[in-house]
Amino acid sequence: AYEIRPRDWSSDVCSSDLLKRLAVAGFGMMQVMMIATGLYVGAHQGMDPVIREYLRITCLVITAPVLVYSGRPFFEGALAAIRSRHLGMDVPVSIGLLLAFSASAWNTLTQHGEIYFDSVTMFIFLLLLSRYIEMGARHRAGSTAEALLRLVPSMAMRIRDGTREHVAVSSLKAGDRILVPAGECFAADGRLVEGRTEADEALLTGESMPVAKAPGAAIVAGSMNLASPVVVELSAVGQSTVLAGIVRLLERAQAQRPRIARLADRAATWFVTRVLFGTIVVAAVWCWVDPSRAFEATLSVLVVTCPCALSLATPTVVTAATTLLA
Repeated sequence: AYEIRPRDWSSDVCSSDLLKRLAVAGFGMMQVMMIATGLYVGAHQGMDPVIREYLRITCLVITAPVLVYSGRPFFEGALAAIRSRHLGMDVPVSIGLLLAFSASAWNTLTQHGEIYFDSVTMFIFLLLLSRYIEMGARHRAGSTAEALLRLVPSMAMRIRDGTREHVAVSSLKAGDRILVPAGECFAADGRLVEGRTEADEALLTGESMPVAKAPGAAIVAGSMNLASPVVVELSAVGQSTVLAGIVRLLERAQAQRPRIARLADRAATWFVTRVLFGTIVVAAVWCWVDPSRAFEATLSVLVVTCPCALSLATPTVVTAATTLLA
């Protein structure tokens, strides 16, 4: 039987939580970048060492909650990936964030070396922004099926033994006859038995021009009766209607992962595995060639080779395409 599905509050909570983390990351990024600009300028024009260390400590204090709170989804994803032995983009991202923050904190406390707090906050903000956009696309895709179900009225006027009664659409059966006034949607599939009218069947054809309906004509659930009251004998109700079939096809399309998405996941796993191996090799080589530059070289490999586009763009594009087609 048709029912309006309850709102998915868990999705709303997840979206709200991600938005809060994004806001914290954005605020922290702006503050750290503003301070970092002063540090960059001061490095070339001269800055009192006391002021310089004060600004570096301020960046540390601002970046720490951004890393812990806003960066938590990446760390949780990395741990889950390691446990399942399925490496994803969260693994190199988490390693890069932790290395950059740890080295920056150590250099701040020892008053020696470079800091990367601005890169840490900016990286977290951009990755969270990508995930938020993807989540928005998924929510819009999920709302399409709910919008289709809302085309079907919850009540109908059934004609039985010459009497009319308002009943719930869920109680209708094949063979029942219903009276559909002008301006209302048909509650189920059937055929016209009394009256003539015009119907808007744009949900099936995309055509806005009304379709003339005479006795014996097929009626589709969700289409709208435009001209005059008619009596319809039902042939399919609930999950047997054409509209219900469309909803099932749409939900199946949203639930299944297309081959291109599965291929992207396999490629990301293969890529991450080799990136981590390459990072270890780079770290070892630079420790032998020039230990003072080993950390910077290792961190650069993790950041530059992050497969964010491969892992985020593919599901986002597939979801957006499904929404558009729906």
